[in-house]
Amino acid sequence: RRWLGLLWLQTGLMLCLIAASYLLWQNRQQRAQDELNAVLAQQQQLTGQYQQTHQAREALRRYLEQERGEARVQHDNRRNLHLLDQLAGMVPARLWLTEIADRGSHLLLSGVSENYHDIITLQHALSRHVSVERVQLLHTSRERGVNTPLRFSFQANWRDAGVSLPGEDHD
Repeated sequence: RRWLGLLWLQTGLMLCLIAASYLLWQNRQQRAQDELNAVLAQQQQLTGQYQQTHQAREALRRYLEQERGEARVQHDNRRNLHLLDQLAGMVPARLWLTEIADRGSHLLLSGVSENYHDIITLQHALSRHVSVERVQLLHTSRERGVNTPLRFSFQANWRDAGVSLPGEDHD
């Protein structure tokens, strides 16, 4: 009987030890799971903050790009206005401009004149303007007839052509 009691006591102690080990293991597993959940929650929070920061930076980049674009347009408009203010004094009396188009890096001017000398006079006057780097006479033509005017067109390259983006037209 004693032996049987010791065996039951030993079995009970073993069961208690196994139960305690299991509870200790389960407690450690629960703490590890809680830590993992906390890390995952923190990761989700950081991921959300990163996405918000990325979206804010992208919005700022688009805003700054838009501001730079508007500044370029305003600069081009001021430059064009300055040239147009002075253009009336540059144009000879027997020459008429029929078209002016801003192509970003250059200005296209077309018109008619009674003589070639007035076209060259306008070309030289334009080339002396502070905003113009170079003026190129693209073509001249005259229709058949005695008193028909000369048709012409110029390309005036802006001195600061790097300010305007290629492909931007401001007619």
